[in-house]
Amino acid sequence: MERNIGRLNWKEIKKLVPGRIDTCILPVGTMEAHGVTATGTDIIIPRYLSDKIAEKLDFLTAPEIPYGITHSLLPYPGSISVDERTFGEYVHGVLIGLKKTGFKRVIIMNGHGGNNRVLDDLAFRIYRETGLFCAVIHWWVLCSELTKEFFGETGAHAGVDENGMILAIAPELVKEELLEEDDIYLYSSGLRAVPIPGSVITYKEGEGAPRFNREEAMKFSEKVVDCIAEHIIRVLKGWKKLDGL
Repeated sequence: MERNIGRLNWKEIKKLVPGRIDTCILPVGTMEAHGVTATGTDIIIPRYLSDKIAEKLDFLTAPEIPYGITHSLLPYPGSISVDERTFGEYVHGVLIGLKKTGFKRVIIMNGHGGNNRVLDDLAFRIYRETGLFCAVIHWWVLCSELTKEFFGETGAHAGVDENGMILAIAPELVKEELLEEDDIYLYSSGLRAVPIPGSVITYKEGEGAPRFNREEAMKFSEKVVDCIAEHIIRVLKGWKKLDGL
């Protein structure tokens, strides 16, 4: 069954929403440098997660929003940013449209940390304005404990978790031969450098660097899907008690 509303006819959508399906997942990301994988990593991953979870939980998905708020990696070629107000108003308009289409619940599947604050604020704003139930998932944060458990180390920007997801989704986009020692930068909370001096950003000494084992990556991606689906199920169970209020 086709689940992306951008690939459905309007009459098909009318038959499905909201009578049969009332929940939509909206993938959101950005364009920025990601070590030895694609500049579109932050949208490729949420697109994949949205599709997998929509199939698993019987949702529909929306076409992705690929441009977001890129900060310290903006000077790297291929990185693109929009300002916070433009981004916020654009996503707000999309949420209004999904509400008018008939969806009662929207889950924003976010792939980029620079978007977090704006999206979190939007979830409250859209509920207050329209009554639309909205949840925002920052997948790498939600699955951080899973990453530690699975890999035995913390995740990183373009590191073990993100690189692993792309290795599972589209291995041809991961260019191991491009990795150089100075690509990896250990972030220090007391130091702010723009541009950040490395497109693989680790947060703990000796942890988070990309791995290149596809079989391991595939297993990790499956666990990420299951982890996120479990959290969504809990949210929906709680929301059900609020229907009609």
